[in-house]
Amino acid sequence: MSTHIAPTILIVDDMAVNLQVIGAFLKEQDYRISVAKSGAEALAIVAAASPDLILLDIEMPEMNGYEVCRRLKDDPSTREIPVIFLTSHDTADDIVSGFDAGAVDYVTKPFNRSELLARVRTHLELGRSREEIAHAYRQLMLKDRIMTDDLAKARDIQGHVFLIDHDAFPEIEFGVHYQPFIQVGGDMYDACRVRNGHCRFFIADAIGHGIQAALVTMLIKSVYDKFKEDDIAPGQLLARLNDSFYHTYYRLLVLFTACIVDVDVAGGRLFVANAGHPSPYLVGSGRLRQLPTTGGPLIGVQIDRTYGTVEVPFAADECVIMYTDGLYEDLLQARSHIEMDDVEEVMLRHADERPEDVARNIVRDIGSALDGAPFNDDVTVLAVRRR
Repeated sequence: MSTHIAPTILIVDDMAVNLQVIGAFLKEQDYRISVAKSGAEALAIVAAASPDLILLDIEMPEMNGYEVCRRLKDDPSTREIPVIFLTSHDTADDIVSGFDAGAVDYVTKPFNRSELLARVRTHLELGRSREEIAHAYRQLMLKDRIMTDDLAKARDIQGHVFLIDHDAFPEIEFGVHYQPFIQVGGDMYDACRVRNGHCRFFIADAIGHGIQAALVTMLIKSVYDKFKEDDIAPGQLLARLNDSFYHTYYRLLVLFTACIVDVDVAGGRLFVANAGHPSPYLVGSGRLRQLPTTGGPLIGVQIDRTYGTVEVPFAADECVIMYTDGLYEDLLQARSHIEMDDVEEVMLRHADERPEDVARNIVRDIGSALDGAPFNDDVTVLAVRRR
């Protein structure tokens, strides 16, 4: 059984007869009543226990109703209590002064009983609604703080998982710029040394955004780590990834694009394979070319798919740029006159910089072309060159 607590109404009037009359018919409506004969007494009562509503006479000695109301509204602990003025004056100036002091309504004397009750009910209901909204807002803010803290921790975890030891690649210089849509994202990258001595670079883009996609990147990382050092061609590695994901996560519809680039430094060659992923670019000394795509669907769509591997020369002055489609999709959609050629021009502009600067500056310049609008997808750029 729920217990209903009747609202408390404070009546403030220096005339005892008014306190008696108003108090009597409000009690008939099951309201709890508190009374004060002066402004100072009213403030003391409110400080001890806040009422749900105040009926406040304007014309009182020592401290009038306007001053009482202003003091209530200046105090954060009492400013939300609705105040209805009781006044014998109904000129426009009087009414404006009441609202300026912070009142929510006014009733003129001699008052009509039905009118006063209606206004009391209305503002009590509005007060309850405001409190419910305020409570809901506080709960929402609490959940938001919890989610924000959790996302920050998840970001740190994801960053640690993707951490790469650059010292393990003395013959290769590379840099990564990773910019998730929120604190965590659905892009991932990796670098490792293959058993045949090649340096292997991997980039993937999970379908979707946010937390769901970030969880998928953890699955990608765990499965990829099982095969990544195997001495097989990049296309064969993508096929293994595809079969593993299809068998294990088919019912979850875990899908992602991926690209692998193996760097043979001694031979000056690249071995490239992609699965529904944008093909990398080779840039350097004023030249730019996009590597031929090897075809092949997204990972996890269909079992027993084959993925080709393309071999291309890799000159000492060239930089290979791998990226996810979040880099350019917003720009092409937002600026109809912008073409992929403009994105390529940005890549070429930074081609001779250090790889970490290449990756960061490409994202910066393309982001600037969005006229201040944020990227609406995760963005990852990975740049690699020979030392």
